[in-house]
Amino acid sequence: MVHIVDASVAIKWFIQETERDIALSVLQRIINKPKHFAVPELFYFELAHAFNRLIKKPSPLQLHLLGQVTTFGIYRFSMTPELLSEVIYFQSLGLSGYDSAYIGLAKILKGKWITFDKKAHNTIEHLNLSECLI
Repeated sequence: MVHIVDASVAIKWFIQETERDIALSVLQRIINKPKHFAVPELFYFELAHAFNRLIKKPSPLQLHLLGQVTTFGIYRFSMTPELLSEVIYFQSLGLSGYDSAYIGLAKILKGKWITFDKKAHNTIEHLNLSECLI
């Protein structure tokens, strides 16, 4: 099964927050088997935004490591008519457009969205397309 990685997981690779150990275990799984993971292209923009917002003065090492995330070999998906249709559907259930992109991709790939966003997960938990890591 493919896992769709949420930016809420990836940002914890860079900052000391609760559940960081869980996020780092996901990172280790990605490094070991990158083809078991996928992201919408949006993931990289969301991660860069969160990184910039939460790390005011990143070190050269942090910046280098952020760049490395783009080279992991994770499957990347851009917007398609099929994904757009799923985004619209999941927004109608109350998810944000961003969260809808992740969960829509999970549905298309018959995978699971892994996230720390408990509220979003609870909204669509009944569909068995997501896993909340907390």
